[in-house]
Amino acid sequence: QQLRDRFGTTRPNEVAAIIDAGRNPITVEDLRLGLDQIGSQLALGPAGDGWGGSFVRMLGSLVVIHPRNAPSPVPGERLARIRRFLAQGQVEAAVEEVKRLPGAAQSKAWLDGAQRYIATRQALDTLEAAALQGNAAAPAPVRR
Repeated sequence: QQLRDRFGTTRPNEVAAIIDAGRNPITVEDLRLGLDQIGSQLALGPAGDGWGGSFVRMLGSLVVIHPRNAPSPVPGERLARIRRFLAQGQVEAAVEEVKRLPGAAQSKAWLDGAQRYIATRQALDTLEAAALQGNAAAPAPVRR
């Protein structure tokens, strides 16, 4: 209720995002576990392309040429990077890497959860900044 009282009129979207996250929380650990569950699907791509598509993808991954300073585009290495990003709390970077994987189309639920996490963090940052700048309503007096 304090959140609604102090920021409900000036920052209603942020308050709603935080309240929703409190009712249905998602953590970096949830995202990591979800990635573990869908990792092989992300790396392999769609299952419906048959053996021909799998063969072409396998051939394409035998030799990969990329600039020396560029991160590797190989799906297994991308998954390792995503795990590192999550371990460091860099969910936005992890989302961008997931979108570049062959099976990204199969990660909608994971991406939705990651976006909710990011939106919640942004809402918390916005409310924290507003509170530090004095843009919050005064607390209601305590009635006895």
